[in-house]
Amino acid sequence: MVLGTHSFNSPEYKDIQCDIPVCFNIFQKHNQRHKYGTIESFQNLIRELFVSKENSKWDFPYFHVIGHSLDRTDYSILKNIFNINKMAIINIYYHDELSQKKLIDNITNIIGEDDVTSRVRFIHQHNEKRSILKNLKETDYSPLLIT
Repeated sequence: MVLGTHSFNSPEYKDIQCDIPVCFNIFQKHNQRHKYGTIESFQNLIRELFVSKENSKWDFPYFHVIGHSLDRTDYSILKNIFNINKMAIINIYYHDELSQKKLIDNITNIIGEDDVTSRVRFIHQHNEKRSILKNLKETDYSPLLIT
């Protein structure tokens, strides 16, 4: 079971009347990041990505997204990661048409339609017989995998 919710203080929820008692604030992802000390790890990742951008042996990085919903609850984290290098290619792996539609909407909300058009590739990777991901091609390899 995953317990975590978005912040209802965000502008996109301005029309929703929701009075969540303060005792439930800990279930908001932003608060969980602070409580469990993951903000520092995120900040270190951003610094490493920025430094590696300057010293990379690749012309531009590849991000591979497998099994992540790209939901609004992770918007701020993912936006910072994906936008560290505007030349980065984002490979998003999906297993069926419904998940592809959701992922298209979610990544568009994070980085915008223009960036989705120029930087994002949707790759069908479901093995029908075994109900698992197919083997990735060597050309799809990247040092950063977001799951």
